[in-house]
Amino acid sequence: MRDRLVVWRLFLVGVLIGGAVVLWRTGDALLRLLRPAGRSAWRIACMQGWARWMLAAIGARVRREGAPPSEPVIFVSNHLSDVDILVLLSELPCVFVAKIEVSRMPVIGSAAADVGTIFIDREDFTEVARVNTRIEKALAEGLSVVIFPEATKSMGVDLLPFHPPLLAAAARSGRQVWYGALHYSSPVGSPPASEAIVWSKELPTRLHLQRLLQLPHFTARIRYGRAPIGGTDRKVLTRELRAAVHALFEPVRQ
Repeated sequence: MRDRLVVWRLFLVGVLIGGAVVLWRTGDALLRLLRPAGRSAWRIACMQGWARWMLAAIGARVRREGAPPSEPVIFVSNHLSDVDILVLLSELPCVFVAKIEVSRMPVIGSAAADVGTIFIDREDFTEVARVNTRIEKALAEGLSVVIFPEATKSMGVDLLPFHPPLLAAAARSGRQVWYGALHYSSPVGSPPASEAIVWSKELPTRLHLQRLLQLPHFTARIRYGRAPIGGTDRKVLTRELRAAVHALFEPVRQ
């Protein structure tokens, strides 16, 4: 029975990915010719619709605590799973900031670039100006910019250290940063979320995906902060944001 569920969900995911790519690129090509000003709104509608349908296809139920920002912002969160991207896309019209290594990954790198991901080399401090320009451009187009300051997925036991270089552009621009915390739970009688949803480096992607899709359903919770945090000192901003996210954080059941 579980194998049938996995196969069915994989089929749905494949249809949704293929359909979204065709729909988005066809619409974008037409708008490029007929109404270029509408391309950004079309991208937002396609990405948010795709994320919501993908969450439904894999059995995710999103629960919101607090209110998301009502305008384009820089937003930070903890990072637990690739499902985080779908959850945040469903909540916020957004693009993501990712470490440069992601751009070099087969398939994933090109897909991430195609949807507007902003890549940053944490070892190159000259990157700040370029990244800041990309962030400002995204915000001007009505997109929030999501940063995972842990720079990698955690096991959900606690927050990892936040990396100041990822917040350098926010500090330099003086923009206030909104924040939230993600959490996952699986139904009673199913494997815990720490095994089925949280992404462990110790397991191959195929096994992770199988465990996730075998769940009858699961809950993804996003808990929003009440007010943004600002500052021009990236280290101070990083410490304050980590403390704020930690106050919202709940460990994933092991």
